[in-house]
Order: sequence, then structure tokens, then C-alpha cells
Amino acid sequence: MKKYICIILLLVIVSMTLPAVAFAETSYSNVLDDLQQDKDFYVADYPKIKDDYSLQVIQIAESIAGELLVYVYQPCGKLQATCIHLAQEKEPATEDTHEYKLTLLSSEETLFKYKVEGIKLKNSTVRYYDITSIFRPWDAKLDVGTDNDNVTNEVAFEVAQLWTVTDTNEGVTYAMTGVETIKILNPYVSHVEYSNGWGLFTSSRCNSHYVAFSTDKRMDDLLEASVYFEQRTVTQQIFVTRGDWVEREVLVSKDDVVTNPNGTLRLWAQDYEFSRIVKAQDFVVNETLTDDVKNEIADAEWVLRFTETPFSVTGGSFGTAPMTMWTEIANVTILRLKFETDGKVYNMGTVMNKITNPIGFELPEIPWWVWAIVAIVVLAIVASLVKPVATVIVWVFKIVFWILTAPFKLIGLLFGRDKK
Repeated sequence: MKKYICIILLLVIVSMTLPAVAFAETSYSNVLDDLQQDKDFYVADYPKIKDDYSLQVIQIAESIAGELLVYVYQPCGKLQATCIHLAQEKEPATEDTHEYKLTLLSSEETLFKYKVEGIKLKNSTVRYYDITSIFRPWDAKLDVGTDNDNVTNEVAFEVAQLWTVTDTNEGVTYAMTGVETIKILNPYVSHVEYSNGWGLFTSSRCNSHYVAFSTDKRMDDLLEASVYFEQRTVTQQIFVTRGDWVEREVLVSKDDVVTNPNGTLRLWAQDYEFSRIVKAQDFVVNETLTDDVKNEIADAEWVLRFTETPFSVTGGSFGTAPMTMWTEIANVTILRLKFETDGKVYNMGTVMNKITNPIGFELPEIPWWVWAIVAIVVLAIVASLVKPVATVIVWVFKIVFWILTAPFKLIGLLFGRDKK
């Protein structure tokens, strides 16, 4: 690809036609038609490779409708990208890199055209797109697992491109240069539990979620990090209700400190205080961890403690079922790291798969008496609606009553004979 592409390519790339019928769906041009506007583009340069399941960004474009389009070479000719991590700055700060979902617009053999959802193009003469990585779903037939209790949700592929888009008198030009990224090695996601204490018919704890990891570059000190993850609330009172997944991006600093707001005001509440960014070896010493967890993070260098969520149990008195509420965390990935090495400060986008620790997704065990109450309620409802069922239930209760009272009746008969 040429570093500079004329505005003709842009007009074709956009090729967003507005149908005569109001509110009709927008149509887009074919990916191959767009790319062939460049006289130096050769489709033969993008052959089909059966066992190559990577994603490779080869071009971007801005549309006159204010959209950002991304062109991807996918050698296997299938699969579909899900999202992309990018910053709209020439020299991004830690908080500047974000995740954006991708929508497939067109594909032709190994070439795919996507629209970046939710991004707002800047109103400036020169615009920057620092693209770190692009993702697709993890596939058990194609990809390697984590070898621990974490699961991989999406696979990240390095892009490491800085695109400069410039408005000139001759049109819009595109220039691409490479940027340095940092790879996350052997990440492990889990959480630490702290008791917030007990009260009348209630108990709660804090789940402190973290990701432990190493990198392919030496970091003397980790100063800041931005983390992407998804969360949803879960409520269980006999039946389980799960909320919608909510996407979150958080910025953590080595100076951030978390403390227990309850302190020792509640019975059996734990006092705790910790930094958001800690050395893995210090984390192992200061926290109560299982041997399995210690083994998983034995080779890690850093731990990011990116969020805390509540776990509470209330009620459960006078025959009522207890209500349990907690939060599930999934699709954790690190967006960017700011670190110091040999006295120099660096800020780099990261390449890391999205991973989830499914421990905590399982439902708390429901006592047998809760299921007994549910069964009685269900039978009562069915009996009130279906008469034959009510008759059967009555006879079942009569038989059970007779079986339970028969020994006492027999004893009564025996004592009655003795008196005579």
C-alpha cells in the first residue's frame, strides 16, 4: 500500500448512498472496488492461506459521513473481527486508547471492510489514529487455551500502526508509520475476597478483581495502566436474574490506594488497604491466596487491581428465601501501560487477549428447604388450575398422613387392649 492515497479513493470508499425511501438502510461500496482505486493495489498480494487465522490491517479511511473505515486482510478468508483498540492522538496518554466495536460492511475472498462503531472524528486539519490491536473470537479448533482456570474470549492481533490523515489543497492524504507496542505475557485474572462484616440478617464482602501479568519488555516501575472489562449484576432469590453486560474502561495509578470504608464498625469486618498497582511478589506475600493461585502468578511481575464489586446476602429469616447479589466480571484486557525503564518513561499500547475467570459465575448453593417451598408453591398453583391434579395431591397427602400416623394408632390400640 502506498503511504499516500488520493481523495478519489476516499469518495469511492465512502460511497454511502442515500436511498429514496426515508429511513432505509445505508448501503456501502464493495471492499474490492474501494481498494482497487489505488493503482498500486494488487489483489494477488493478499492470497488465501488456509491455516493462517490472523487479522492484518492494511488501510483505513474516513467517510464524508463522519465514519472511520478499516480494511483488513484475513488470510484464511473467513472469521470476523469484533473490535479494535486505538487512540486519536499522535502521542497518546494512558487514558487515550479505547476499545471500539467493528461492524462488517463488505468482504471479498481475503479482504474485509469494517466500520468502527462509536468513534467521533476530530474536526482538525490533521487527524491521528494510533491503532494497537484488532480482535476476533477465540476458537477452540484454531487457538491455544490458557492452561488454567481462565478462559480466552477473544484473540488479539498486533497492528502497531500510526495513521496520519491530512487535509491538503489537493485532497486528503493518508500516511502510515509503525509504532512500538508492548505484549502482555501469561495474564491471569481472579479476585481476592475481604469481609465487610455481618449485621442483622445480612452479610457482605468485597471482591477485589485483579490481573497478574508479565510483559515482553523490561519495566523497572509501572506507573499507570488502563484496563477494559465487562461486568453485570446477578441477583438470586430462588430464581436467578442477570443484568445486561456493561463495558468499562478504568485508569489505575500506582498512587491509587483502596481502603475498606466499613473499617471495624461491623462484626467480623476486615481492615484492608492496598495499592492499585503492586509487584506480584508483594501481592503473594500480603494476600491470602490458595496454592493454585500462587502457582499461576509465580512467574508474573505485576498485578493490576482494577475494580472492586460487592457480594451480599440479605434476608433468609422467618421462612423467607435469602437474596444474594454479586457482580460477574468478564473479557478483561489491558489497553495501555505507562512505565519507567532506566530512568526513561514510556507509554505504549498493549497487545493482550480478552480473558475471563469463570469462578464466581457459578450459582451459590440453594438450601433444600428453599426447593421444598418452591415445590409446594408450584403444586398449589397447578392444583388450583387443574382439578384432577388437586385430587391426586389430596390423596397423596392422605396416604402420607396415614403412613405417618399409623405407628401411633397401632400403639394406641395395644395400650387400649391392655387396659381392658
